[in-house]
Amino acid sequence: MSLTSHPNIATYRECFGKGEVGSCMVIEFIEGKDMNKTVYESYPDGMPSDVALDWFIQMASAIKYLHTELFMCHRDLHGGNWMVSADCKTVKLVDFGTAIQVGAGVQLPRTFSFMGFASPEVLAKTPSSYESDIWYLGMAYAYLIHPQYELPFFGTKMVAEGFGLVKWLYSIPTYVSSVKAHKPLKPLPASVSQFNPLIARMLDYDMDKRATITEVVQIL
Repeated sequence: MSLTSHPNIATYRECFGKGEVGSCMVIEFIEGKDMNKTVYESYPDGMPSDVALDWFIQMASAIKYLHTELFMCHRDLHGGNWMVSADCKTVKLVDFGTAIQVGAGVQLPRTFSFMGFASPEVLAKTPSSYESDIWYLGMAYAYLIHPQYELPFFGTKMVAEGFGLVKWLYSIPTYVSSVKAHKPLKPLPASVSQFNPLIARMLDYDMDKRATITEVVQIL
Protein backbone atom coordinates (compact mmCIF):
# COMPACT_ATOMS: atom_id res chain seq x y z
CA MET A 1 0.00 0.00 0.00
CA SER A 2 2.93 2.32 0.65
CA LEU A 3 3.68 2.22 -3.09
CA THR A 4 0.32 3.63 -4.11
CA SER A 5 -0.72 7.18 -4.91
CA HIS A 6 -4.19 7.45 -6.41
CA PRO A 7 -7.33 9.46 -5.55
CA ASN A 8 -9.40 6.27 -5.24
CA ILE A 9 -6.96 4.42 -2.96
CA ALA A 10 -6.67 5.27 0.72
CA THR A 11 -3.46 7.16 1.41
CA TYR A 12 -0.75 5.36 3.36
CA ARG A 13 0.76 7.41 6.19
CA GLU A 14 3.20 5.26 8.15
CA CYS A 15 3.89 1.86 9.64
CA PHE A 16 5.36 1.22 13.07
CA GLY A 17 5.89 -1.40 15.74
CA LYS A 18 6.93 -5.03 15.76
CA GLY A 19 6.19 -7.97 17.98
CA GLU A 20 3.74 -10.79 18.50
CA VAL A 21 0.81 -8.88 17.07
CA GLY A 22 2.81 -7.50 14.16
CA SER A 23 3.24 -3.95 12.97
CA CYS A 24 0.59 -1.21 12.80
CA MET A 25 -0.30 0.76 9.70
CA VAL A 26 -1.67 4.29 9.66
CA ILE A 27 -3.76 5.38 6.67
CA GLU A 28 -5.84 8.46 6.01
CA PHE A 29 -9.08 8.87 7.93
CA ILE A 30 -12.08 8.46 5.64
CA GLU A 31 -15.28 9.90 7.04
CA GLY A 32 -17.83 7.41 5.81
CA LYS A 33 -18.58 3.69 5.77
CA ASP A 34 -17.65 0.65 3.73
CA MET A 35 -19.51 0.17 0.47
CA ASN A 36 -21.79 -2.64 1.63
CA LYS A 37 -23.04 -0.72 4.66
CA THR A 38 -23.42 2.44 2.59
CA VAL A 39 -25.68 0.87 -0.02
CA TYR A 40 -27.96 -0.77 2.55
CA GLU A 41 -28.32 2.39 4.62
CA SER A 42 -28.37 5.03 1.86
CA TYR A 43 -29.94 3.01 -0.98
CA PRO A 44 -32.03 0.22 0.61
CA ASP A 45 -34.17 -0.15 -2.51
CA GLY A 46 -31.25 -0.32 -4.93
CA MET A 47 -28.62 2.12 -6.13
CA PRO A 48 -29.52 4.78 -8.69
CA SER A 49 -27.78 3.90 -11.95
CA ASP A 50 -25.95 7.23 -12.13
CA VAL A 51 -24.50 6.75 -8.64
CA ALA A 52 -23.49 3.16 -9.44
CA LEU A 53 -21.83 4.23 -12.68
CA ASP A 54 -19.87 6.95 -10.90
CA TRP A 55 -18.66 4.47 -8.28
CA PHE A 56 -17.81 1.88 -10.94
CA ILE A 57 -15.68 4.41 -12.82
CA GLN A 58 -13.77 5.30 -9.66
CA MET A 59 -13.27 1.63 -8.76
CA ALA A 60 -12.05 0.78 -12.24
CA SER A 61 -9.68 3.75 -12.18
CA ALA A 62 -8.06 2.45 -9.00
CA ILE A 63 -7.66 -1.07 -10.38
CA LYS A 64 -6.34 0.20 -13.72
CA TYR A 65 -3.68 2.09 -11.78
CA LEU A 66 -2.73 -1.05 -9.84
CA HIS A 67 -2.70 -3.31 -12.90
CA THR A 68 -1.02 -1.06 -15.45
CA GLU A 69 1.28 1.16 -13.39
CA LEU A 70 2.24 -0.90 -10.35
CA PHE A 71 1.60 -4.32 -11.94
CA MET A 72 -0.19 -5.31 -8.74
CA CYS A 73 -3.12 -7.64 -8.08
CA HIS A 74 -5.28 -6.68 -5.13
CA ARG A 75 -7.13 -10.03 -4.81
CA ASP A 76 -9.79 -8.89 -2.33
CA LEU A 77 -12.18 -6.47 -4.05
CA HIS A 78 -15.50 -7.07 -2.29
CA GLY A 79 -17.59 -4.14 -1.07
CA GLY A 80 -16.20 -4.31 2.46
CA ASN A 81 -12.80 -3.22 1.17
CA TRP A 82 -14.07 -0.08 -0.52
CA MET A 83 -14.78 2.97 1.63
CA VAL A 84 -17.40 5.51 0.58
CA SER A 85 -17.31 9.10 1.80
CA ALA A 86 -20.16 10.40 3.95
CA ASP A 87 -21.63 12.29 0.99
CA CYS A 88 -21.51 9.12 -1.16
CA LYS A 89 -19.39 10.91 -3.76
CA THR A 90 -15.94 9.37 -3.35
CA VAL A 91 -14.88 5.72 -3.30
CA LYS A 92 -11.50 4.53 -1.99
CA LEU A 93 -9.90 1.09 -1.93
CA VAL A 94 -8.41 -0.13 1.36
CA ASP A 95 -6.92 -3.32 2.85
CA PHE A 96 -3.93 -4.43 0.78
CA GLY A 97 -3.26 -7.45 2.98
CA THR A 98 -3.50 -9.89 0.06
CA ALA A 99 -2.13 -7.59 -2.68
CA ILE A 100 0.92 -8.75 -4.62
CA GLN A 101 3.13 -7.25 -7.32
CA VAL A 102 3.37 -9.74 -10.16
CA GLY A 103 4.98 -7.85 -13.03
CA ALA A 104 3.73 -7.17 -16.55
CA GLY A 105 2.16 -10.18 -18.24
CA VAL A 106 3.14 -12.57 -15.46
CA GLN A 107 0.91 -15.47 -14.45
CA LEU A 108 1.05 -16.77 -10.88
CA PRO A 109 1.12 -20.59 -10.57
CA ARG A 110 -1.70 -20.18 -8.07
CA THR A 111 -3.30 -17.12 -6.58
CA PHE A 112 -5.44 -16.34 -3.56
CA SER A 113 -9.01 -15.12 -3.53
CA PHE A 114 -11.91 -15.22 -1.08
CA MET A 115 -13.88 -18.33 -2.07
CA GLY A 116 -17.16 -16.42 -2.32
CA PHE A 117 -15.78 -14.36 -5.22
CA ALA A 118 -13.08 -16.67 -6.57
CA SER A 119 -12.63 -16.88 -10.33
CA PRO A 120 -12.88 -20.19 -12.24
CA GLU A 121 -9.10 -20.38 -12.58
CA VAL A 122 -8.58 -19.83 -8.85
CA LEU A 123 -11.07 -22.58 -8.06
CA ALA A 124 -9.36 -24.86 -10.60
CA LYS A 125 -5.95 -24.00 -9.07
CA THR A 126 -4.55 -23.08 -12.47
CA PRO A 127 -2.25 -20.13 -13.28
CA SER A 128 -3.89 -16.71 -13.24
CA SER A 129 -3.15 -13.08 -12.52
CA TYR A 130 -4.96 -9.82 -13.27
CA GLU A 131 -7.85 -11.76 -14.80
CA SER A 132 -8.94 -12.94 -11.37
CA ASP A 133 -9.15 -9.35 -10.13
CA ILE A 134 -11.46 -8.58 -13.06
CA TRP A 135 -13.72 -11.49 -12.11
CA TYR A 136 -13.75 -10.31 -8.49
CA LEU A 137 -14.57 -6.74 -9.53
CA GLY A 138 -17.28 -8.03 -11.87
CA MET A 139 -18.89 -9.90 -8.99
CA ALA A 140 -18.90 -6.68 -6.95
CA TYR A 141 -20.33 -4.63 -9.82
CA ALA A 142 -23.07 -7.20 -10.44
CA TYR A 143 -24.46 -7.29 -6.91
CA LEU A 144 -24.08 -3.55 -6.37
CA ILE A 145 -26.15 -2.68 -9.45
CA HIS A 146 -28.80 -5.35 -8.81
CA PRO A 147 -31.98 -3.78 -7.31
CA GLN A 148 -31.98 -6.46 -4.58
CA TYR A 149 -28.17 -6.65 -4.32
CA GLU A 150 -28.30 -10.24 -5.56
CA LEU A 151 -25.00 -12.02 -6.08
CA PRO A 152 -24.30 -13.80 -9.38
CA PHE A 153 -24.39 -17.61 -9.18
CA PHE A 154 -25.73 -17.46 -5.60
CA GLY A 155 -29.30 -16.31 -6.11
CA THR A 156 -29.03 -14.75 -2.67
CA LYS A 157 -28.62 -11.20 -1.45
CA MET A 158 -25.21 -9.88 -0.45
CA VAL A 159 -25.40 -8.72 3.14
CA ALA A 160 -23.05 -6.77 5.36
CA GLU A 161 -23.50 -8.12 8.86
CA GLY A 162 -25.56 -10.13 11.32
CA PHE A 163 -27.31 -13.47 10.79
CA GLY A 164 -27.77 -12.72 7.10
CA LEU A 165 -24.01 -12.65 6.65
CA VAL A 166 -23.64 -16.02 8.36
CA LYS A 167 -26.37 -17.45 6.13
CA TRP A 168 -24.61 -16.05 3.05
CA LEU A 169 -21.28 -17.54 4.09
CA TYR A 170 -22.92 -20.96 4.35
CA SER A 171 -24.14 -20.56 0.76
CA ILE A 172 -20.60 -20.25 -0.65
CA PRO A 173 -20.48 -23.97 -1.64
CA THR A 174 -23.41 -23.25 -3.98
CA TYR A 175 -21.35 -20.53 -5.64
CA VAL A 176 -18.29 -22.74 -5.94
CA SER A 177 -20.21 -25.64 -7.51
CA SER A 178 -22.02 -23.27 -9.90
CA VAL A 179 -18.80 -21.70 -11.15
CA LYS A 180 -17.00 -25.02 -11.45
CA ALA A 181 -19.91 -26.29 -13.53
CA HIS A 182 -19.84 -23.12 -15.69
CA LYS A 183 -23.44 -22.33 -14.86
CA PRO A 184 -24.79 -19.62 -17.21
CA LEU A 185 -24.78 -16.10 -15.83
CA LYS A 186 -28.27 -14.87 -15.00
CA PRO A 187 -29.02 -11.54 -16.73
CA LEU A 188 -29.63 -8.48 -14.60
CA PRO A 189 -33.23 -7.20 -14.24
CA ALA A 190 -34.60 -5.03 -17.04
CA SER A 191 -34.21 -1.83 -15.00
CA VAL A 192 -30.41 -2.18 -15.07
CA SER A 193 -30.02 -4.32 -18.20
CA GLN A 194 -27.66 -1.77 -19.75
CA PHE A 195 -24.96 -3.20 -17.48
CA ASN A 196 -25.37 -6.76 -18.78
CA PRO A 197 -22.70 -6.54 -21.54
CA LEU A 198 -20.11 -5.20 -19.10
CA ILE A 199 -20.83 -7.81 -16.42
CA ALA A 200 -20.80 -10.59 -19.02
CA ARG A 201 -17.34 -9.51 -20.23
CA MET A 202 -15.99 -9.34 -16.69
CA LEU A 203 -17.48 -12.70 -15.69
CA ASP A 204 -16.47 -14.64 -18.80
CA TYR A 205 -15.43 -18.15 -17.78
CA ASP A 206 -12.60 -18.02 -20.33
CA MET A 207 -10.02 -15.71 -18.76
CA ASP A 208 -8.43 -15.08 -22.16
CA LYS A 209 -11.73 -13.57 -23.35
CA ARG A 210 -12.43 -11.74 -20.09
CA ALA A 211 -12.22 -7.95 -20.28
CA THR A 212 -8.99 -6.31 -19.18
CA ILE A 213 -9.22 -3.40 -16.79
CA THR A 214 -8.38 -1.04 -19.66
CA GLU A 215 -11.37 -2.40 -21.58
CA VAL A 216 -13.58 -2.04 -18.50
CA VAL A 217 -12.61 1.62 -18.23
CA GLN A 218 -13.34 2.14 -21.94
CA ILE A 219 -16.77 0.46 -21.66
CA LEU A 220 -17.71 2.58 -18.65
